[in-house]
This record gives sequence, structure tokens and C-alpha cells, in this order.
Amino acid sequence: MTHNILDYCKEHNVEYLFLDFFGTIVRRNCTSEEVKILWAKKLALKLNYAVDETMLFLLRKKAEQAVISRAEAGEFNYHGLCDEIYRRLVDLDKRFSCKYVESDFYEIAHAAEIQAELASQSYIGETVTLITEAHQRGLHVVVVSDFYLGQEELRIFLQREDVYNKVEWIFVSSDCKTSKHLGAKFFTLPCSKSSRHAFSTCSQGEVSSSPA
Repeated sequence: MTHNILDYCKEHNVEYLFLDFFGTIVRRNCTSEEVKILWAKKLALKLNYAVDETMLFLLRKKAEQAVISRAEAGEFNYHGLCDEIYRRLVDLDKRFSCKYVESDFYEIAHAAEIQAELASQSYIGETVTLITEAHQRGLHVVVVSDFYLGQEELRIFLQREDVYNKVEWIFVSSDCKTSKHLGAKFFTLPCSKSSRHAFSTCSQGEVSSSPA
């Protein structure tokens, strides 16, 4: 598949290769709900069990529903989610705010989130090969994702196996406040009108090309 995509790019003068993060570059080894359960376990430990993991998981679910209902185009970021979780924790027990201020809670929850994600992700080897060879051929590799964590977090996830150094741009819905499905409205690249790009979904082996 790697050579099919690269040959296609060469044949059609494609300059930009767009890759979805989840399902194309990395796969999760469990469901998204299980990632949240793992987050709750890690966060409960970091909070010295001031709140148990079951309550943290339930509060997160309710907080997600709340921020999605208020978010523009349904896109929210992790900071907003943590603000909502913290508010609900304080509503349950006012003493929680004496132990942890909101900024400290965010840092602790964020660290637990990164750990849970890293523990749940694995690279798709074929895509890593594609990125390496595309980079060697001078293609501009762009990563896109609909996700509540942002560009900075995806940079962390891409550091393994030196993938990040071969990626030129990262666009995430929580940063852009819109979904990747909207195409050109999702991001702006410094490319000419004559440039072409290919969006590849490696898990399905599909590639399409269109003017940038």
C-alpha cells in the first residue's frame, strides 16, 4: 500500500499528504471508554484518592455531555473539559477546592490523560513507513484529527519513533473549532493554487487527490 500511495502522489504531482491520526497513524489497543476508565484510575491515584475512580469517570461523562452541548460545532478542548469536571467536583465537596486549586487540578488531570493515551496507543507500522518514505521524497506530511486534545498533545504522541520530525503540520478540531470533515475550512496551508494534496486512510487503503 505504501508504494501505491507514493506512486500515486508522484504520478499526480501531489505535494501534500494528509493522514488521520487515529486509525491511520496510531491505533488504540482498547475502546475510547476504556481510555477514560484508565484516566480515572490514574487520576484517582494522583489525587491520593480524594475522589475515587468510579466517581471521576462518571463526572467526566457528565462533563463531556455538558461541554459538547455548549461547544461551537460540538468541538471542545481539554481545558474546557477539565474546568467542567473541577466545577462538578467542588459542587460535590467544597473541601476539594482547599486541597486542589483549579490550575493544579488541570495539570494533574492532563498528566493522567497523556499517560492513559500513551498506554493505549500503538503505531501502525505501515503508516510509519509511509511517513518516512514520503518525507524522504520531499512530500509535505500533514496530520489531522478530530480530538479534544490539541496540537501540543499530538506532538507528544508523535515523538515516538521520530515520527514528529517528519511531520510539517498538525491540525486538530479542538484547536480549529471545526471538524476535519469540512475540508478547507479546517485548516490553511501555505501552498499555491496549483498544489495538489492526497488524503490517505491507510486502514481502508484509500487515497484521493484534489487541488489545494
